[in-house]
Amino acid sequence: MILIYTTHKSTADAQKTIKRLLEKQLIACANTFPISSTYRWKGKLVNEKEVVSLLKTRDQLWTNVHDEILANHPYETPCVIKIAGDANMAYNLWVNRETAMSAIGVMHSGAETPKTKAASRTTTQKR
Repeated sequence: MILIYTTHKSTADAQKTIKRLLEKQLIACANTFPISSTYRWKGKLVNEKEVVSLLKTRDQLWTNVHDEILANHPYETPCVIKIAGDANMAYNLWVNRETAMSAIGVMHSGAETPKTKAASRTTTQKR
C-alpha cells in the first residue's frame, strides 16, 4: 500500500480530484485537512492556506494516480509525493478490494512486463 500526499488551492479543488480518482477506482480512500504552506516561489517568499489530500491506494497504481493528478491540477508545479506504507491486514485488504478493477486494467494494459518480455524473446528465438 502507498499513501500519496498532494496539495490543493481549496477544499473544492481537493474534492474534485478525490471524486475523479474514486470514480476511476484509482484510490480507495482520501483524507483532507487544511494547512498553511510557506515556500519560495519565483524569487519571493509565499505563505498560503492550502488543503492536503492523503490518498490511499496500491503501489502498482502510483503512475496512474500521479498522471491523473498532474493532468488535471491547476498548479504550475503540483506537489505529488509517494509514501510507502504498511497497514493492518484488514485495511490493506479493503484498499486492494476497492482498487481491484483499476489494478486489473493496469495489468492488462498491454505494457510489457519482465515475464512477457522474456516469453517474447523465447518465442522469437525458436523461430
